[in-house]
Amino acid sequence: MAEKKEFQEDSFLARWLEGKLSEEEKQSFESTENYLKYKELIQATEGLTAPPYAKEKAWEQLKEKRSKIRPLKKKRQWPSYAAAAASILILFVAIWQFWPTPDQVFITQKGGQDQIILPDQSDVVLNAQSRLSFNKKRWNRVRSVFLQGEAFFSVEEGQKFTVQTPNGSIEVLGTEFNVWDRENGSEIICYSGKVKITRSSSVKEITAGIKATWTNNTWQMDTLSTNAVEPSWTKGFVNFDGVNLIRVFKELQHHYDIKVTLSGKLQGVYSGGFPTNDLDEALKNITEPMGLSYQITQNQEVIIRE
Repeated sequence: MAEKKEFQEDSFLARWLEGKLSEEEKQSFESTENYLKYKELIQATEGLTAPPYAKEKAWEQLKEKRSKIRPLKKKRQWPSYAAAAASILILFVAIWQFWPTPDQVFITQKGGQDQIILPDQSDVVLNAQSRLSFNKKRWNRVRSVFLQGEAFFSVEEGQKFTVQTPNGSIEVLGTEFNVWDRENGSEIICYSGKVKITRSSSVKEITAGIKATWTNNTWQMDTLSTNAVEPSWTKGFVNFDGVNLIRVFKELQHHYDIKVTLSGKLQGVYSGGFPTNDLDEALKNITEPMGLSYQITQNQEVIIRE
């Protein structure tokens, strides 16, 4: 068993071929069956010789083969990349178009005014205690603003321009007009061009010099008594022409930080006006022609009496 184990070592055959086996190892190996097989194999290969190797000729042949090998052309991938990039661009454009964006909002406080330049260079003067909003991203498709309160518009010519209010809408192409829309009341004055007004199912068109007032669920048309080209409140003076007295005092509260309390049943219509920078003068302008009196308390409350 020891001789068989020794014969299975990797170096045994190499030592045997090199004649480095001990006498004892040699005798033991020659007595095995494997010895005869290896002996016959050696004898069969003794007459074999390796062919001559020409190094320089082999090198020339290798270079010739390499010169004939064509490099593998890589398939161009840029059309796929371009298609993917175009798809991503379209996706971003779609998201930008339809992703909701907040409106731009302008709010004036009591006694305040604000001038607003719209994206098409149309001009808006926003009166006291009013609110105007519009969406800048949609402006090129829809020229539309939402108004609560009062504003004077000078609209650049172009596609339809719409003023939405809680009580209706006003449509123009290019004109100058004033919109007053508070609570349930509406009044539109056209200073130039033509204005189309809609409230409920009632639709009217007015031209320059015409005032439309919503009265008893219908539009009442009146001709302006002056050739004014803009409302007086933009210059610091609020004018009225045959307006209910209650509305006059409500307008007074929009321009001054006061609370008006009416004592008694005050009725009638008022024609005249008041300044927006002098409360005492404003109260005199309203009360004296109407035979009324007023009192200003320490809490900035104005009490109106008959």
